[in-house]
Amino acid sequence: MKRLLGALAVAALVLVACGGAIAPDGADGSEELVPAEAFGELFANRICAAIAPCCRTNGLAGLHERCEHAAAQANSARVAEILALPGARYDARRARRCIDAFASAWSTCGTGEAKLDHRACDGVLVGMRPAGDPCRADAECSPGARCRSSGSDLEGVCVRFDATLTSDRCLPFEAAADPGAHYRDCSAEGLYCDPLTERCRSRGAPGDACRASDVFVFGGCGSGMYCHPGSETCTLLPLLGASCPTQQCAEGAYCDGAWACVAKKPGGAPCRSPDECVFGCSPTGICLSNAAGPRMCSGGG
Repeated sequence: MKRLLGALAVAALVLVACGGAIAPDGADGSEELVPAEAFGELFANRICAAIAPCCRTNGLAGLHERCEHAAAQANSARVAEILALPGARYDARRARRCIDAFASAWSTCGTGEAKLDHRACDGVLVGMRPAGDPCRADAECSPGARCRSSGSDLEGVCVRFDATLTSDRCLPFEAAADPGAHYRDCSAEGLYCDPLTERCRSRGAPGDACRASDVFVFGGCGSGMYCHPGSETCTLLPLLGASCPTQQCAEGAYCDGAWACVAKKPGGAPCRSPDECVFGCSPTGICLSNAAGPRMCSGGG
């Protein structure tokens, strides 16, 4: 399982991403209400309680003592800013379901027994602004639309994305949007938006041409590959025992001082760098046993 990262720091981001689909009427009717002003503190308290055993396992119990205070203080300010957006409507009932989902996922220390279902947060914020309206965050835009650059430094514009469009025109991440246009949602189909052609493209297979200078880290290559800077072709990430001239290795491995891919170290092993370990390296030079690291345990995300 991919580790669940930064939950304490993303309460605001959770809210921003919670617009869109809404659960059927009655699906969550028995849940307690969470007032908007209480969301940040309750989110922090529940996550801190869930990860307490994880922090103790990693020898970080001392840091965890200040988790709730630090996280609640930081999250409350961020969430208040998001909730002040004029184009978003908050649903106090669905907020409880969202918080419960995060706490349940983190009770496993991010090691694989449970996965976070982000759909549990759908409908906590519902955007009210239609495509073409100005915005400052995705949370303000109506379902199916996102807030993208309008070419102005002051505000963005709500833009409609649709995976069912017959046109393959898409909107690169940093490009200014045409307020009246609808764009293809490449990500919904496992594709990516080529920044040069502004068209949805399939990610490259081994040997396919790519651009090492592309704004995408892997130059448009598929999972488990990178764009080789010399040949500019999609290349499989080096496996265990292979050399790693670009300091990249396949999942589960890292590039050591001898420029060879070796297996990531388990919890308790000595380390100097987070890359050496499955879950990161502690301040004392020991690999963590789970995903609750120093920042997480201290309430910093």
